[in-house]
Amino acid sequence: MKIIITCICLFSLLEISAQDNNMLIEYIGTTEGAAAINAIANTPASNAPNRVIGVSGSAVSIDGVGVLGSARTGLFGSGLNENGIGVFASGAGLAGWMNGDLQVDGTIINPTSDLRLKTILKSEDNYLQKVLDLETAKFMYKTDQYKQLNLPEREQYGFIAQDLEKTFPHLVHALEVHLPENMMDAQNEASSVKGINQIGMIPILTKALQEMHTENQKHVSRIDQLEKELKEIKLLLELE
Repeated sequence: MKIIITCICLFSLLEISAQDNNMLIEYIGTTEGAAAINAIANTPASNAPNRVIGVSGSAVSIDGVGVLGSARTGLFGSGLNENGIGVFASGAGLAGWMNGDLQVDGTIINPTSDLRLKTILKSEDNYLQKVLDLETAKFMYKTDQYKQLNLPEREQYGFIAQDLEKTFPHLVHALEVHLPENMMDAQNEASSVKGINQIGMIPILTKALQEMHTENQKHVSRIDQLEKELKEIKLLLELE
């Protein structure tokens, strides 16, 4: 099935609704540069709504997928002006699942860092010792056993979720592997895995460095005091 739609509307290019297991539009491109769906929403600025959306996908289901992309580059988005959003995702569970590497040509900004969104809790102590107790690992992924996960084939350095969970349990989360059924092997047992909030380690390591600096300053002050006392003793010995 091949459907070509060209139009410029004030709000949406096309709105479709599928029920049961039906797929309303299916297009498989076989030529170089082919696009399964290429949608451009264009509207005069004076009549623009809050968001002009080229493609919008919504799956009203517990395990639904709003937009599924599979290719050498599964999903590509580009915001064509300073306020444009290339890809926007929102979900009560996971806003996005990338089955492979993620390339970002730009800066990753976390808008939830704003103080107004947070309730500050009392900070724990002894982060330095907790960090020193952490185990790191050099490992290879089981790419042959879990081919559909697109795991890296190169050597990796990092943490093991089960080990990190013993010290920082709030940084470890149980995640379901979200793959379409037709991509799952019968032998694939990785339906649930543990993931790590890697970014969450940054403030922990920062706090550990601050504690180390405080300890070092105490040692420096003690050394300065001992050197001062040693000079005083030398002066007394010289006077004798």
